[in-house]
Amino acid sequence: MINPIDKILTEWAYRVHDGMPDPKNPYHLVQLKECLNELRLPRRFEEDILHVMREGRSGVYVKNYYNDKHGLTGKPYGTPSTEPTGKDKKGSDEEPEKDIKGDKEEPGGKKTTKPSLALKTNPSEDFPEPAEPSGKNRDAKARIENGTQDMAGVAKNTQRDGILGMQGDDITAGKGGAGGYFNETQFGAAFTELGEELKGNPPPKGPPPKKLSGMTTEERQQMKEDWKKKKKVEARQILQEEIDKAKEDWKNACPAPKKDKDKKKACTAAKKKVNYLIGRQKQVGKPVPPDKNIAFNNGTDPKRKKADRPDVWIEKKLESAAGGIDELAVLETDPHSDFDMKNQPDGYPNLTTMNEEATEGMRATLEKQHGEYCKPPNGNPKSGDCEHATHELEKFEKQVIGSKRADGKRDEGKADTAIVYLDSQGRVRIKYVNNKESENDIQDNKTVASRAAAMQKVRDEKKKEIDESNLTDDQKTKEKAKIDKASTESQQIDEDAVEEANQMNEIYSAGMRSVIDTEKISTKQPPDVDGDGHPQGDMSGLSQHVTARGEQEDTSPKYLKSALKEGKQGNPVRDRVAEKPAEVAKALGKVWVRYISGKSVGSIALIGKKSFDKSKHELLGSDEVNALSANPEFVDYMMSEVEDTLDNGTGEQKSAIGDIITQAALDSAGEEGQTNVSDNATGSGNKLLMKTLRTTSAIRKKLEVRAKRCEAKGNTFDDCLKEEAGKMEKEGYFGDMDADMMLRIYHDKKLEKLEERYESRARSWEGVHKKIVQNHHRLDVIEHMEDSDPQHKNLRDAQGLNKLIRDNEERLRQIRDGERECGKNSNAKPTVGKKVYSCNNLAKLKADTSDTIKKAQKKFDELTEDVTPLDDNGTSTKVFIRSYMDGMGWSDYIMNEDGEESKNMGGTPYKPKDIRDCLAELSDYSPPPEPKSPPTSPEEKEALKKWRKGLMDHLEKELRVDSDSGQVTFCGNSDEKLQCTEMGTDTWRTAGDDGKVEGKLGGALKDCLKKRDPAGLKGKP
Repeated sequence: MINPIDKILTEWAYRVHDGMPDPKNPYHLVQLKECLNELRLPRRFEEDILHVMREGRSGVYVKNYYNDKHGLTGKPYGTPSTEPTGKDKKGSDEEPEKDIKGDKEEPGGKKTTKPSLALKTNPSEDFPEPAEPSGKNRDAKARIENGTQDMAGVAKNTQRDGILGMQGDDITAGKGGAGGYFNETQFGAAFTELGEELKGNPPPKGPPPKKLSGMTTEERQQMKEDWKKKKKVEARQILQEEIDKAKEDWKNACPAPKKDKDKKKACTAAKKKVNYLIGRQKQVGKPVPPDKNIAFNNGTDPKRKKADRPDVWIEKKLESAAGGIDELAVLETDPHSDFDMKNQPDGYPNLTTMNEEATEGMRATLEKQHGEYCKPPNGNPKSGDCEHATHELEKFEKQVIGSKRADGKRDEGKADTAIVYLDSQGRVRIKYVNNKESENDIQDNKTVASRAAAMQKVRDEKKKEIDESNLTDDQKTKEKAKIDKASTESQQIDEDAVEEANQMNEIYSAGMRSVIDTEKISTKQPPDVDGDGHPQGDMSGLSQHVTARGEQEDTSPKYLKSALKEGKQGNPVRDRVAEKPAEVAKALGKVWVRYISGKSVGSIALIGKKSFDKSKHELLGSDEVNALSANPEFVDYMMSEVEDTLDNGTGEQKSAIGDIITQAALDSAGEEGQTNVSDNATGSGNKLLMKTLRTTSAIRKKLEVRAKRCEAKGNTFDDCLKEEAGKMEKEGYFGDMDADMMLRIYHDKKLEKLEERYESRARSWEGVHKKIVQNHHRLDVIEHMEDSDPQHKNLRDAQGLNKLIRDNEERLRQIRDGERECGKNSNAKPTVGKKVYSCNNLAKLKADTSDTIKKAQKKFDELTEDVTPLDDNGTSTKVFIRSYMDGMGWSDYIMNEDGEESKNMGGTPYKPKDIRDCLAELSDYSPPPEPKSPPTSPEEKEALKKWRKGLMDHLEKELRVDSDSGQVTFCGNSDEKLQCTEMGTDTWRTAGDDGKVEGKLGGALKDCLKKRDPAGLKGKP
């Protein structure tokens, strides 16, 4: 058995540049923390190791409750501890808690003490920087445990982080200027700050308290307008203060001594921080009058739209964020929330986004509550308070950490933001919010592998439901046998889908390699031209027009950055860029120099050409520059400069460095280390190419359709192409791509051949999804035939045809393996079944096998024509539908999420009941309306449970998935004509190692939800 300490040291040494971890080096400790996170060790174990390492680095005892109590904080190791006195002797070395709410009498005479929450005043004045460079976690757990911090302060921190652009869990201010992160954090700020205003002050000190749900639409809108005006001023001021501080830090940190690596890193980090913050200021704006504010140019084109000026950018973001206050209206009016504003301390309720500090703070708060309610002597494990505390921790695990899957991994947590408040009994409660930009956004986003694991989880749950049902023992045995049989067959279908997904990626990568080599696709100028002078095989400049998702969104450097990721097995894209330090310097508009005077004599750096000073610098020779690629330290330095330019450089710089990275991806596609498609190092180059081809393919199709429509009016096709390209430029497609580039793409036939590889992969994904649906449907038909009395006359033939189809699907997978083998060696002799074939024969074999499958499916449909359509789904499709419902969140909204979750779409906070009611209405669920909720008696509770379980069973039986369109529908009879209602969509898209299974709301469900009024806005004056 491998010693875990040995494994930790091995992984840590791998990450450290020289292979020699040093606990005294703060940067090495960051790498240790990353290593511990990836190894998925117990959290306590991680904390203990980091604690020991940090103490070891300082040589003195760190500040914590134990060390404070024993007089050890700040003293050298070996200092004798002082003896605890008084009641400390009776307790443990854990911090005693304070009672701010008083005791509550529980049944049986047991008292429980309300947790203190460590509530402090003026949390905004307590904004500590992280004690160690360990992500965004400013020791939130320890500070909440010892009473120096609370969730009000944590929420304030995250809201400030959003202004500074401290994205995710990176502590670097300005890093991550994504508008989405700004939105989420200021969404929380609107909720929290406007909530404080509503509390008011008893007269004569101030205005009386108000309820948002009792205000008119105009009053509520005025609150939002006043908040936006105030927040704009505050955000700009906070950002300017941080820039001034960062510039001072930069001045103090640079230049760094030549031989002091840590100080050199600190100098580089200080410079980057200033650049990041200035980049952020181009979005948020300066604290000056609007007409004096800087214009924002994202670098793609000097002709920027007015919408990109800071005033418009921040107005748009704050308009969306101001909708956070509508979550409070739902909290006030939802009886399941058990919320009263009069019961909230300062800073509560608050709403925070899910970064590391916030999640650790929430966990610590809930664990502290659980300890006080459930652990003797003060806590009572059988009390209602303990039940509440346990439920809150379970909810946190599901919503934030993610539910555990059947394959041992975890689903991603659903929550994007969270509301922390006290219920009517003074207990901590958290309501989780799943934020979506609109009702059209993706609701469920799984890989093929995680969908397979989700289906296995459903099968296990359904067997448990059978055990807990009122069926007889014989009926339970029969039903569980059906589940077992369907489970075995369905699991094989899922595993085959995962295998095919992996094959698709490898075949796609190999196909890309072939086209790139044959057609000489490149970013280098000059490209080949056709007879009309149109460039051919030209990918130059395209990387600056890749958007994250929408065609008219701002462009994103995300995929260029991902292509440069380091990996354990290496990354050929990064390696190829690293081999070109001279080209990189030229693209960045910089030169490689050596300092010849000052503190940094002998140091090598990349500086702007205008900064070159002969009295301070000398240019490196070409041999010296080329030699830098062999030094990992200089490679890391160069990559950080590249990343900085992708975030904050000029359009010319971004385009030039983007071409270098794209060329490296073209040179690496299909080679060892780039054989799949993902955000990881082993597939990120291929993903960059895929996203680029998605852009060019979309432009080609749009121009074709629009030009033909124009041609039909009597114009020439070429004139129409130019006219429509000009219109699309004005409409702002793909980062304001200009008309000339669109026309260049349209006429590039070599590039079109590469796009065909992308389109082929997309069609292959759709085919696999269709196959999964059809395979489950055939199993349902056969189950129905088996259950009929007497058994259906064509049962044996149907079973035989199903086996024939499945066997030939396996044969197709073997043929694909052969194609992959032949892609590497044209003289290979792949084995398919028990026969050996030449590479030249595979195409015909593949066509014949596909034809066999089509004929068998057609024959199956003919033999079972009197069986389908089934009145109800069979076991296999029920499992499939249930896994879809689970992924969309519908199962939770139906059964048990009232008052505990909100789905905020486009600023509208939908309650679980809104979604549940629409699902029942659209699927013609026939029982009377939902019973009283929340229930007040055991009888009401049982009736409610029965109604909701009935709705779940009804949807599992009645919803269908169309194998061609991916629509999830309910089909009912109206006037003897079949009418189908689109409840959702379940489609595969080309992203990631295994592709993505994407779930969205259907048209009918979106329309139903939009008629609802969860925030109480409709019907008000």
